[in-house]
Amino acid sequence: MTRHPENETHPADPVLSELEGALLPSAEGIMLLHEMQHARFGGGSGLRDLSLLEGAAGRGLMRLLYEDEDDLVGAICAIGEGVIRSHPMVDGNKRAGFAVITVGLALNGLRLEMSPRAAAQAIVDFAGGQIGSEAFRALIRDHVVAQPTVEGAPSP
Repeated sequence: MTRHPENETHPADPVLSELEGALLPSAEGIMLLHEMQHARFGGGSGLRDLSLLEGAAGRGLMRLLYEDEDDLVGAICAIGEGVIRSHPMVDGNKRAGFAVITVGLALNGLRLEMSPRAAAQAIVDFAGGQIGSEAFRALIRDHVVAQPTVEGAPSP
C-alpha cells in the first residue's frame, strides 16, 4: 500500500479521514455520532477532553500507517476502543465507541452481523477489561461481513 499523506484527510468532509481509500471517522465525526446517540438515548452530553477524542480518532490511521496496513477492521476497532476506554465524552462513551465501529465498517462496505445482546456484551466486557484489544478485535472481525450491494448503487 503506497502512502500519500496529502490524502489522509477527506477533502470533501471533515468528519472523515481517508487513507488509500479507507474511510475512518475523524474527531469531528465521532463527536457527531456521539451527539446523535445522545439525542436518541439521553444521558450527559458534551466533550470532556478534546485531546482524548483526537487521540482516539488518530488510532485508526496510526494502525494502518505503522502496524498493519491491511487490517481495516482492526483500524476501525482501534478508534472505537479509544473512545470506549479513554472516555473523551461526558457520558455515552461505550455507545459512541460502538457507533464508531458500526459506522466505520459501513463506510467501507462492511457490516457487523452480531446480535444486539452479544454486541453490547462485547462492548461492556472490553470497557471493563474482561477482554483485551486483540480478543475484542478478533470477536468483531469474526462477525464482519461485506455489505450486500444494491444493483445500480455506487460501490463504497
